[in-house]
Amino acid sequence: MVDIVPDREPALDEAASRILGADLEELGGLSARQPFSSRGPWLNGEAVHLLDAAAESGYAGRFQRAGRKAGLAALIEAGLMDTAGRLTPEGITVTAPLTSTRASVSIRCLHPQGSTELQIQIDDENALVLAGPSRAELDAGRIDRYESLVQLDFVGLPDLAQVAASWLGLGPAWTLSAGVLDFPTGVFDSRIASVDEPPPTDDPAWIRMWSEPWFVWRVQVQTAAGAVPEWGYVDAGRAGQHLLMVDEERATLEPVTTGMAYRDLVSALTVF
Repeated sequence: MVDIVPDREPALDEAASRILGADLEELGGLSARQPFSSRGPWLNGEAVHLLDAAAESGYAGRFQRAGRKAGLAALIEAGLMDTAGRLTPEGITVTAPLTSTRASVSIRCLHPQGSTELQIQIDDENALVLAGPSRAELDAGRIDRYESLVQLDFVGLPDLAQVAASWLGLGPAWTLSAGVLDFPTGVFDSRIASVDEPPPTDDPAWIRMWSEPWFVWRVQVQTAAGAVPEWGYVDAGRAGQHLLMVDEERATLEPVTTGMAYRDLVSALTVF
């Protein structure tokens, strides 16, 4: 006989369960079980400069290569450039979005462990992705091993949003806060600097959100028509995604589902 009874009950999200008065399964960490994964090469700033310099003509000249031996070596090892500074066929392919760009997207993030960025150049069919340490790497405290490095990837447009969502670590959460939390920008800045900043509310659901580790991600899109207004979210871990609006005087947080945040991400990467 097959035993279909689990060995143990799923762990509970105690804070969320207490607020709702019901047993809610712990959802935090589910996205970490399928972390961002890429087999692309890690490149330093020199290598990225050489790729950009060679994208138009297919060649990085002697003066462009001068003083960038480590960058050239990394590109040679990755099979993207030869010893004379010429792009290989693979190098020509991955740099195509640099010469026929429809949009440039930057996702800049703040994490308790430090900052990171996802840079994306998009053409009609593909995207060149330069990824700093992912959310999973920051959560694991491994940011130091990637100092000044980005991981190159070449992604078809149908897969781009999923890649970005995986890098951001988007996952399910019990988002119990409601309405809009409005407070001075100085309070927001203080909360970014320290989790000990008191919450500007006595609502238990918002207090739960305030006390979770924050991962702030902001999206900038540049197209031929100009820059799209920047927007972003506070990912409050087990308390979920919160749309962030901030100016010189006030900051607001509005809870949304992870699905809504993902749809906003898809829109930023596909609507030009």
